[in-house]
Amino acid sequence: MNIKNTSHKIISIITALLLLFSLSIPILSFAETSNISVYIDNKRVSFQANPYMENDRVMVPMRKIFEELGAAVTWDDDTQSVSAVKGQTTAILAIGLNIMYINGEPNTLDNPPNLVYDTTFVPLRAISEALGCIVEWENDKNRVNITSAPLDNSATVFYQTYTTVPDFGACVGISPVSVLENGTIYNYSKTGLETGAQEKYRLVMTSNGFTVLEKENYYIYTKDSLTVLAGYMGDIFRIVILPL
Repeated sequence: MNIKNTSHKIISIITALLLLFSLSIPILSFAETSNISVYIDNKRVSFQANPYMENDRVMVPMRKIFEELGAAVTWDDDTQSVSAVKGQTTAILAIGLNIMYINGEPNTLDNPPNLVYDTTFVPLRAISEALGCIVEWENDKNRVNITSAPLDNSATVFYQTYTTVPDFGACVGISPVSVLENGTIYNYSKTGLETGAQEKYRLVMTSNGFTVLEKENYYIYTKDSLTVLAGYMGDIFRIVILPL
């Protein structure tokens, strides 16, 4: 893929969207959520402008977080958009648009980038996962933990019955306590799971081409003719594979 040419095409698309919808770039007034802390590989990130919460998503200053994650950042003032490049990944976002392009593919954002006074804020989870990071939220501490270690897809183990579905137990280092005979339901003990296991599996699934829909206690993953439900049911973490 020619990343440079793709980036130019995406910038053109963003420009067209701005013209088509006559988008006015929002400058927000808000009450900052205090005491939200962000850690990358156990090191706290210091921001000049405080992170805040919007629609249950943590928003952080754009340039600082991209650079902390090791991405090179380019700002396009005409389209109010940013391109961030890390390794083979290019992410492009624009203020006010709830679409992020990852290597040319559009991904819907829960919150679009926002301009607050002179600082552009972006949704932390979305951009971190786009760059191959694992994200965990500690509610009792108002803390976000980001693990920037790259994911090696070549090492992913898949379920024997469904060879395109990553094996949850293999991903987090735990064996199932029970398996339905036809290999569509796998039950794991909650007490044996490491912190952030569900988020780690989410990253593995999305990196293997699954789209994700987040619910209260579980995720719904879809790809081609498969749907996978993954989440907690009491003391059990359950994987349910549903062929369409």
